[in-house]
Amino acid sequence: MKILKIFQKNDVEYRENGIDAFEIGSFLSKQPGIEDSYVMTNDVNIGYYAHSKYILTNHFTEGLQNDTLSKFITRENWTPYELLYSNLNSFPSDRYNVLKPIPDYFIYTKNLHSDVDRWFSLDSPTYQKTPLDFKLIYSSNYTETAVYKIIKK
Repeated sequence: MKILKIFQKNDVEYRENGIDAFEIGSFLSKQPGIEDSYVMTNDVNIGYYAHSKYILTNHFTEGLQNDTLSKFITRENWTPYELLYSNLNSFPSDRYNVLKPIPDYFIYTKNLHSDVDRWFSLDSPTYQKTPLDFKLIYSSNYTETAVYKIIKK
């Protein structure tokens, strides 16, 4: 019986994430110029449903633990492996790291599989040091996911 309970919990979690990706992607697909915009996310489905370009992150664990949000989205302190993984799994793929895109939208999903939540509180002192402005434009009804439009100052 415990095995069935584990599978039921996962089914609910995946169903909610799937609904989230579809709804967020649908919302973003209505943003002006989204086809030429980059979305930074840890879910490739969002970029697919949004009909946008996307930069893949792996649960927001890349770079240095105490980096600013600005350094994270520009991938300044990511390891060569982290950059390669992101570049190969982003769209369009950037195998030789020549595009170096900066996202126009940042989609943050709290890591449900870790007790450590990164510094991605936009009220935190590290955010205040960034030369970018993050405007919350969507918040999920299902998971702890927030969509921010990045406004370059």
